[in-house]
Amino acid sequence: MAKPNLIVLVANSAHARVLRRTLGSDELHTCLTVENGPVRGEAHAAPDADRRRDERIHHFVAVLAAHLRELMHQHPGHGVVLAAPSRMLGPLRAELESTGAVRATAAKDLVKFNDQEVTAHLASELHHADGGFAAAD
Repeated sequence: MAKPNLIVLVANSAHARVLRRTLGSDELHTCLTVENGPVRGEAHAAPDADRRRDERIHHFVAVLAAHLRELMHQHPGHGVVLAAPSRMLGPLRAELESTGAVRATAAKDLVKFNDQEVTAHLASELHHADGGFAAAD
C-alpha cells in the first residue's frame, strides 16, 4: 500500500525546516528552511523581554503557517505533521486547523537533526499520519 504524501514541519522559536515525502517514497527531504530573524544581543533582563519573545514566536508561527498553506496549495492532498516545542505547537495547530490537513503532532524540537534522524524521531507520528488522523497531544 502506498504511503500518502506528507509535509512535515520541524520548528523551534528561531529556526524551521519543512520536509516532504512524496507518493511511493519512505524518505523525507528538506524542501524549505525558514529563520525567525536576528535575536542575538537582546538583553534577557530588559523590560518586557518575555512579551517581545512571545510576540516574535507568534509572528514566526504565522509566517510558518503561511508557508505551509502555500505548500498545501501547490501540493493538494498532502497531509501535515507538526513537530515543535509545546509553546509553538498549540498556536501552529490552531493556525492550520481550518485546513484539515494536520495528521499528527509531536512536542519535540527536531530542528538540529538531519532528514533521516527526523524520520526516525517521528516514526510513531508518521505511522499515525499514514493511517489517518492521530489523536491530538
